[in-house]
Amino acid sequence: MVCPACGYVFGPLETECRRCARRAAQPCGNCGRPGVVTECRECGREICSACAVAVAHARFCLVCAPGDLAARHKAELAASGSTRPLPGPGFVAQVALPGDQGLRGNARRGFAFMRESLAMAFRDKDLLIPPLLSVICSIGFLVGALLLLGTYAASGGFLSHAYMWGPLPIIIGAFAFIFGCWVITYFITYFFAGMTVHLINVHLRGRDAKLPSAFRDAVRNTGALLLLAGASAVVSLLTALIRGLTALMSGVKVLGRFIAAAGDSVASAVDGLRTVVVCLLLPIIIIEDVSLGKAIERAREIHAGNLIPIALAEIGVGMVNGFIGLAFLLLAYAAVHYARVSAPSSVTPTLVAVGVALVPVVAYTGFVRTAYYTCLYLWAVERSEARESAAVPRPLAVALTS
Repeated sequence: MVCPACGYVFGPLETECRRCARRAAQPCGNCGRPGVVTECRECGREICSACAVAVAHARFCLVCAPGDLAARHKAELAASGSTRPLPGPGFVAQVALPGDQGLRGNARRGFAFMRESLAMAFRDKDLLIPPLLSVICSIGFLVGALLLLGTYAASGGFLSHAYMWGPLPIIIGAFAFIFGCWVITYFITYFFAGMTVHLINVHLRGRDAKLPSAFRDAVRNTGALLLLAGASAVVSLLTALIRGLTALMSGVKVLGRFIAAAGDSVASAVDGLRTVVVCLLLPIIIIEDVSLGKAIERAREIHAGNLIPIALAEIGVGMVNGFIGLAFLLLAYAAVHYARVSAPSSVTPTLVAVGVALVPVVAYTGFVRTAYYTCLYLWAVERSEARESAAVPRPLAVALTS
């Protein structure tokens, strides 16, 4: 006897198809729901009927199928009232949005997201490599720039220019040097953050995250990342000037102190807004392969009305990152103080050890922030298509429901 559905040949004592029974209980390789019906022609994953897109005489999963056909398939499922397929095994069905639970609730959600991010990184170790490379390359570039500047100053370059042209070239040159260092440092950070975005997106969709493909994706979007780095450098320079002016005004009686406090608050708000905007634009640039201008338009389109429900989770993530940084600084201070009191000759090795230990701490907190905004972007895209029934990336879902 042969199964009419899959062609399985029954054994002498078999009364039902073992292959169909196994597939009925097996989770889909694309969305994780039980009930496999076929295999993807491109990647070979076994997928359910909701994730199977017919292309000519073959079946493809939603990731491997052409974008227009996949979108049409999703629209047909929604129109027929069928359950919308999940984008990947790293997503879960819609979750209830949390209410305002105060400082304690925000911290709990932040720790929950950090725990899930760490679990995701342990499942795929490549996710932590770009953040580590970002910190190492940024430190290496800054050290190299300072050494170059010190060598130029020691050779009398500044004095010769001052004698020949006056102090103006030195001021312009120093300004250009600082601005250039800012741009390059931001570009290094955004380049490796873009690689992290690519790896997280691929991982959540159930694929094997590969560093070479993430590197190629970041290289492909170098122009947009450079423009983003330049814009960030301009904003950082303006906030630095505001903070410098407020520092000067802080010594001028009552009015000066009030202006200084207001200026410092404005600079902090602008710098925080820059961080949020950049973190939101990076996933769009990397995942959708668009220019900076189109990324800004896309951000307006998909994030309108979608960010407010999880603003509290962002507060929690930032809070926990700050707590980790503060705890590390306190431990570093205690270690240096102990070395200074017990063995003064070990202060330098202790400082070196603290600097080395700082690298993974900064890399991990940067990874958590990048993971959060990548999950936020993916959820915003789902919400733009399915509203309240949108699938949620698992780390974000766990944080929202904790």
